[in-house]
Amino acid sequence: MEPIKIFIAFAAEDRAEKEKVSKFFAPMSRLRNIVLWDESKIDPGQQVEAIIEGQLLSANIVLLLLSVESLNTPFFYEKIVRLSLARNEKKECEVVPVILNHCGWRDTPLGKLKPLPANGTPVVDWKPETLALQEIANGINTLIDRLESRRKFDNEINLGKQAFENAAFREALTAFNEAILCYQAGFEPNEIEIKSLIAKCNTAEQQEFQQQENLLRQIKFTKVVKQARQIASKGLWEESKKLYQEAQGLFYPGYLPNEQQIHNEIAQCDHEIEMLLNDRRNQKAAAAATMPSENDKAEQHPHAPFIAKLGSLKHFLRKKFILLFFSPLVLATLGYWYFESSIKPNPKPDLSRILPENNIPKLRKFMKEYPKGPLRGTAKIKLQLLEIEYYRIIDDARTLGKYNTDSACVLIKIAKMMDPDKKTADTLFRTMRCKQ
Repeated sequence: MEPIKIFIAFAAEDRAEKEKVSKFFAPMSRLRNIVLWDESKIDPGQQVEAIIEGQLLSANIVLLLLSVESLNTPFFYEKIVRLSLARNEKKECEVVPVILNHCGWRDTPLGKLKPLPANGTPVVDWKPETLALQEIANGINTLIDRLESRRKFDNEINLGKQAFENAAFREALTAFNEAILCYQAGFEPNEIEIKSLIAKCNTAEQQEFQQQENLLRQIKFTKVVKQARQIASKGLWEESKKLYQEAQGLFYPGYLPNEQQIHNEIAQCDHEIEMLLNDRRNQKAAAAATMPSENDKAEQHPHAPFIAKLGSLKHFLRKKFILLFFSPLVLATLGYWYFESSIKPNPKPDLSRILPENNIPKLRKFMKEYPKGPLRGTAKIKLQLLEIEYYRIIDDARTLGKYNTDSACVLIKIAKMMDPDKKTADTLFRTMRCKQ
């Protein structure tokens, strides 16, 4: 940041007083970013008036050491005072009258400005005089604080406006809030105008966030519709219907396909599902019609003749009252027949325990262990759906990672739980530097 330039104007007769004032600025010069200038720094041979005017036009603070001598110096009063007041009117610099002695300064245009020392009491009236000089130094130090705050305020305002024009609303909001902290009475724009700028930033930021949300919503809507169509092409109408219903919940005016088209797709799914159910009912009815009766089953049993003979033997033994003696033999024979005729059933695969876990490797293992059977079709459909869902989650995580890394990492962790064996989710997890 550029230093604050302090211009000291005085009459030649007041040079000694000027030196006294400057000495009290020495500690301030070492601690603050300021530059003191007066005509004693002009080198021999240079154009005095032109250099003074140039320094005066670039000064941030102008100290006018007023005395009877200075107010009676034409160049001081007509040139320096006039130019200083003109810049002060435009708020380009601060002008501070420093009253050295009684000189009637209140009757001049300088009378409307706040002087130093306090209340405009001349330096010569202070006992000791150093109290007045310290009062002047303290007043200038306070003025420097205000100018530095004004510089920071103006800088934050300019940064905020530039960021707002570039649609960087978060940066603009930060800059305007910093400007509020630096604000002092008299600064422009005023506090009400700054709060209005902050409100505009908040509104614009909310609109931008809403646009991003709508974009993500539309991307998800398009993906769900695409997946629904892919699954429908495989004849998985129930799963397709669920995806179309999800798309119906995501729909927003302007999306394609439109709401009526999605409704028609759901109706088509319902029709196909009803046809499948009818086919299954017809198949069950046909199977029931061809199923043998209980008598037929008994006649078709491989040991049916043996069972008939045993029945006849039992009837004969009962009739002759000798069943008591042949009961052990009968029981042994029946036991032999039972173990010979019965077939030990194979353990049934338990798919109901695996399905809710949504774990792709477990479903693959199940299909490998039970390559045949009625549950293989269900396991295959579930595996296809999970693989489609896996890549859908990966695509959503990539898209969301551009806006919200934390939410994307949550999706990646879900994908990793679905299929720990695949490297796609692990690679994306490391790329986005997700936390475990």
